[in-house]
Formats: sequence, C-alpha cells, structure tokens
Amino acid sequence: MTTENGYKFAPMIKDGFFATRKADKDRHAIGMRSIRYAVEKYAGIVSISYKDNWFKATAMLCGYETAFSDKSGYETALSDRN
Repeated sequence: MTTENGYKFAPMIKDGFFATRKADKDRHAIGMRSIRYAVEKYAGIVSISYKDNWFKATAMLCGYETAFSDKSGYETALSDRN
C-alpha cells in the first residue's frame, strides 16, 4: 500500500518519530507509529520519504504463503484467531 500527500510545513522528527505541532500532543502524531508497529508485527516493511512538499509512505506486509513454511502453520494461525 502506498499513500502520498502534500504538506505545507516539513515534518518534525523528535527522537526518531514524527512529532506534532498541535497543542494537544497526547492525541496527535500516533498514526505513523501505529502503522509501523502493525507492519513490523507481521514481518513487513515501511518506507517513508518527504521532499519538495510531498510526503510518501509505503507499507508492504508479508503474505501468508511466505509467513508459514507449510499448511499446518497457516491452519494453526487461523485456529488461534478464533
């Protein structure tokens, strides 16, 4: 999945994470952290770039065919879900 968006102000980075300029800091700047957490949980990768007022984020998840070496692993994952 890839998403792109323009921006007026360059993103702020604090301690390696995106930061918000909004006053209510506890309720903002959590989207990319959440995406990165979910993607890494499933052995995926996230690529983020921003340049010339254009922000781009790409996330790729590992497919179940490569996540399990055999069908029994996939069936176990399905039964754990229930």
